Amino acid sequence: MAAIAEADFDSDRLSALSIEKKNGPTDVKTQKAALYALSALSLFGAGVASTAAICSPVCAGLVLTSLFLALYSHSLTDYTDPATLAHIRTEALNQSLTEIVQAHGWQNLFIYALLDEEAFKTAYREQADTLSFERVLVFYREALGNLVQARRQGAGADFLIPSPFEWKNRFYLDTERLRIDLVAERFSLSELKAFEILGTEEGALFEEVKREIASYHDSNAALQEQFASRTATEYSLLQSVIEAAELVYAQHPAHRLLRQMRSYFCYHCGAFNHQYYSMIRDLECSLLEARETRERAIAAAHEQYRLAVLPVRREIDALILASKEQYELKISLLDQMYRAAIAERLANSRC
Repeated sequence: MAAIAEADFDSDRLSALSIEKKNGPTDVKTQKAALYALSALSLFGAGVASTAAICSPVCAGLVLTSLFLALYSHSLTDYTDPATLAHIRTEALNQSLTEIVQAHGWQNLFIYALLDEEAFKTAYREQADTLSFERVLVFYREALGNLVQARRQGAGADFLIPSPFEWKNRFYLDTERLRIDLVAERFSLSELKAFEILGTEEGALFEEVKREIASYHDSNAALQEQFASRTATEYSLLQSVIEAAELVYAQHPAHRLLRQMRSYFCYHCGAFNHQYYSMIRDLECSLLEARETRERAIAAAHEQYRLAVLPVRREIDALILASKEQYELKISLLDQMYRAAIAERLANSRC
């Protein structure tokens, strides 16, 4: 499988891709003319403002706006100009695919054929050779999504994106030290099947692993819900104690007195005597004591809650541990089967 065309890829996945648009095939000459006209108009406005003796910041703003519009207009690349396009294509031959995309965008690369189809595939493969298999898949989706968008505009028909199948050995190397459940969580099974990275046997093992992962997570979630249900009364009591402690602290009279005294000080901005500052310190000390009382009450409530639910917590933790041990055993067996299937697949591919 050397390449996968647009029709070979899941259209639902393509609809979710972020399609890059950078200086697309709009009329650049029209954009430049409009921007230059706005720049000239801003400069003219600056001249009028200067003649009318309007404040210098207005003039400076208009001049800067004019300069910005002129520079931005100059930065727009006119891909429809034959000389410009020929220069860009010559430059692209000495650039990496990443540099070309950064400078011109995927859309312009495909629409204006900045590289011919063979040069593009060479540049694509050189870039993909530097990536992990996970990044190869991301790179493929990005390139294919933009190619599909270009084809919808009637361009890019001659381009094909090399399939991730070409980097299947990179997948094996990248996942060699990963257990099968970690591989299954990192990669999409549908993609691995579509690009023939996994055979029928490995695919079936992946599906079973994904079911085991889902079952394990569901089991843990159910045990946590069971704990919450069986300790709901104790938790409600804990929340009541916390709310009561917070309310007592919030209603402490020192809060109101401090606000009043500080507000009075702000309005009058006067010099207060030692007695005033002494009263402030006393109120703050009173609040500190109230805060410590609140924290002690909350800490005691948490400890009481912990002791009350401890038997249930131990029971649930034991069940979670048993579930984990069972999961680890199943995954270990599936991993061994997966490694054996991969080894057999690689041995057959060498024959």
